[in-house]
Amino acid sequence: MERARVHLSPDGRYLDANDEALGLMNISRDELDQFDVSSFTPPEYRDVVLEAWLVRATTGPIRTSGKTTFYPKGGPPVGIAYEDSREPDGTFVVTFELAGDPPPPSSSVALLALMLRGIREAEHQLEGLPADSPERTRLEADIAGLRYAYELMVRSRIQSG
Repeated sequence: MERARVHLSPDGRYLDANDEALGLMNISRDELDQFDVSSFTPPEYRDVVLEAWLVRATTGPIRTSGKTTFYPKGGPPVGIAYEDSREPDGTFVVTFELAGDPPPPSSSVALLALMLRGIREAEHQLEGLPADSPERTRLEADIAGLRYAYELMVRSRIQSG
């Protein structure tokens, strides 16, 4: 049996998939363009997964591999082993296959989701402040610090595989 294979754009959108991948994803070829790399993760982690992908796509390693939990459309989570590589045109080819029980949820992903939520809440608060508000400077500094910490965690997670 051929390994599942997908082709992804640098922004994480699915460009193509073989029949094995479509079967594991539980989608049709016609549905493929409705999904991105975050679509097969729990809803609470989708923003983090997509942002981590975008960081990885622009500054991360050319090749990565590992095991993760995959959430097929309408089906139970499954463990997969994956390998991906960045092509010369900036797109990615990812191959994957079933790999036993899903690994336990990563605490770092949960922390990243919490940090991202904090950044977004602070940005929302910032929008409501007048330009001359003394609170604005503190909030901008908090946002910058959270973004920096978030980016460091994403890069560390990418490098650790």
